[in-house]
Amino acid sequence: MPRYKFTLTDQEKEELEKLVQKDGKGYRIKHAQILLKLNHIPENNTWTNKRIQTAYNATNSTISGVAKRFVTDGMEAALGQKNS
Repeated sequence: MPRYKFTLTDQEKEELEKLVQKDGKGYRIKHAQILLKLNHIPENNTWTNKRIQTAYNATNSTISGVAKRFVTDGMEAALGQKNS
C-alpha cells in the first residue's frame, strides 16, 4: 500500500500527459509516467508498485520518492531528480 496517495487535478494530469507525449526519454518523462499511474483514480487500481517498476524500469525507492516529493513539495520537485 503506497504511503503517499494523491489525486491529480485535471490541469496536473494534462501537463503530465503533454510531457509524456513529447516523445522523449529521461527521468522527467519517467517521473511523469509514474505520477500518472500513481494518480488515485479507479482506472489505476491495477497499477501496483511492482507493475510500475516493470513498465517503467523504476525502483521501488524511485516510485516512493516521486510520490513523496509530489505530495510534500509539488509537481516540479517530483519531476526533478532527488537532491542529495
